[in-house]
Amino acid sequence: MKVLTGALRGQSIRFRPNPSLRPTPDKAREALAQRMRAIFENATVLDLFSGTGALGMEALSLEARRVDFVELERRQCTELQKTLSDLKVGDERCGVYAHDAFKFLQGFSSEGAGYDVILADPPYDTDDAQRLISAVGVSPALREGGWLVVETRKKNLLEGSGMLKLYDTRLYGDTRFSFFRQISRLTLDS
Repeated sequence: MKVLTGALRGQSIRFRPNPSLRPTPDKAREALAQRMRAIFENATVLDLFSGTGALGMEALSLEARRVDFVELERRQCTELQKTLSDLKVGDERCGVYAHDAFKFLQGFSSEGAGYDVILADPPYDTDDAQRLISAVGVSPALREGGWLVVETRKKNLLEGSGMLKLYDTRLYGDTRFSFFRQISRLTLDS
C-alpha cells in the first residue's frame, strides 16, 4: 500500500492484513485526494476511524498543515506511528490517538481551534456513519465552513444534521464519499 498523490507519492504505508480493517480502494482514495487537493493545502485535518491512516496521509502529502489520526485499535496506532516515522513526518504535523472516534468528538474542547476537514471511514454495515454526522454536527471539532467527508458503501445514503449540510456525493465502485459542509447561522438567515 502506498501514498498515491503529492509530495509523499510512492512512499509505503504499513499494512498488516486484519479482518477488522478495510482500506479505501486506491482508485477511490486517489480521486478523493485530487478532489480535495486545494482544500487540504495548509488545512488542519482529522482522520477518524483512521485504520492504516491512508486518507490522512494523502492530506499530509498534499501539504496539510496538520493531520491528527484517531483509531481505536492500539496495535494499528503503533503501525500508524511507525509509518509516519518512516515518512519523516514530524510531531508538529501529526498526532496519533488510540481513542474511540465518538468519545474523541465528545471530549473536544470548544476552546480548541477545530479542524478544517474531518475525514471518516467508519465500519461498513453499521449505523456509525449517520451517528458520526450527528456527533460532528454538535461538536466544536469542525470549524465553521469546514468539510466532513464520510466514506460508506455505495448503497448508504446519508443526511446532514444541524448545521452540517450535505454538499455532494461521489461514487467510486462500491465506495461512496459524502461531502458535508459546516454552515453558519448567518448563512441560514440570509
